Parts: sequence; C-alpha cells; structure tokens
Amino acid sequence: MLYSGIALHKRDLVIATVDAAGHSVTAKRIKPTSQSVRTYFEQFPRESEHRAVVEATRSWYWLCDVLRTMPQTAPVTLTLANPGRLRAMSAAKVQTNAVDAEIAR
Repeated sequence: MLYSGIALHKRDLVIATVDAAGHSVTAKRIKPTSQSVRTYFEQFPRESEHRAVVEATRSWYWLCDVLRTMPQTAPVTLTLANPGRLRAMSAAKVQTNAVDAEIAR
C-alpha cells in the first residue's frame, strides 16, 4: 500500500509518497499537467494499492479526472480533504507546498 499527499496549486504540484510503514518513498514538485501526474504515479509497482489525498481547491477536478482515467494496472484512489479540518496544516509554523503534501498524506 502506498499513500500520497498532494499540494495542488496553479503553477505546480508537490506530491509526497510514503509506504504502509510511513517511510518516505519519494517527494517531487511537478508541473500541473495530466501527463506529469500520470508519469509520477506510473513509476510505482502496479500491484500496489495506491491512495492519494488532495486539499479541496477550485482546481482539483482535473486531477481527479486524470487519476480516474489511469490504466487499471496502476489505479490511484483519490480522497478530497476538507481544508478546514486539516488542523495540522493550519497550525504549522512553516507552510510550504512540500510541508502541505507531507502532512496531507
């Protein structure tokens, strides 16, 4: 099982991925394009279940569409997070996309 936290913004996306034990697998800043998202998630073993979470923003719809259309051999389940309920992010003293992605996972 793999878990990814996604910080989605207009100019970039930061994704932090961990394994079931919580050990960091990879973290990366990518362009917010369908192809870059597919490329990121296709790097993982196809037999692994993968769950991702993204904070609700005005532009999350396209990300959901991309992940839904991923080949069945590399499925990613996306959960939409309520920004008001992500207390760890709002309480963090340092707020960056990388920190948001790591906390959201």
